[in-house]
Amino acid sequence: MSAVALNAKILGKGPDLIILHGLLGSLDNWMTVANQLSDSYKIHLLDLRNHGRSPHTEEMNYRLMAEDVLNYCHANGLKTIFLAGHSMGGKVVLEILRDQGSLVRKAMVIDIGSRAYPSEGHSIVFKALEAIDPSIIQSRNQADVLMSEYISDFPVRQFLLKNLERLPSGGFSWKFNLTSIRAHYSDIASPVLFEKPVFTPVCFLYGTGSDYITYEDLESLPRTFTHCRFWPVEGVGHWVHAERPDETVRAFREWFV
Repeated sequence: MSAVALNAKILGKGPDLIILHGLLGSLDNWMTVANQLSDSYKIHLLDLRNHGRSPHTEEMNYRLMAEDVLNYCHANGLKTIFLAGHSMGGKVVLEILRDQGSLVRKAMVIDIGSRAYPSEGHSIVFKALEAIDPSIIQSRNQADVLMSEYISDFPVRQFLLKNLERLPSGGFSWKFNLTSIRAHYSDIASPVLFEKPVFTPVCFLYGTGSDYITYEDLESLPRTFTHCRFWPVEGVGHWVHAERPDETVRAFREWFV
């Protein structure tokens, strides 16, 4: 399957910086950080396929998501970029570094490694989403009540419910393509494999309270990424940029120079 044209929001002036969101997210998740960085960079926030306002497709894997980003760069005349991604978006960054690293001046990978992750990692989230029929609910509050039977963490529910979009005809729909994401979750949880070293400088920004980056990752990643830096953010979990936007902005400004 060929690349799709990704929805994007561009703001600011300066060196081109592309930021990729994580699973079940959208470019909107990065607006707080992007607004603070827009005085120094031309920021391209992208909705990955099957997310936000980008096209829904049956196929979904890291090779295709990387091709979508590369297609965006080609269509917009971007010859060299700074590139950052969170979680699933971070793995898209790694896929690009492996195959098209010359495009990227520097990269930042946020709270994810290159290894495989448990294939049942989002099973409760999927159950919560599938318990909601968006076409018949009357309000986000009603959806939140239904979701709370599966997910007790209010910030996680709010993150997911940002994907509910009210339809002009009444009712709601999900912005993301839940069917395709669920069908290809094993691909999303799969590793990005490297046969040779990567020389592009990479910063791994991670929350010390997250289990996505482990001690083993801190030991193994420098074997592949010859110019890598680890930037721990104390006392936060997986959503580093949401929990500590100011620290995230500081990391971006210091790294992307």
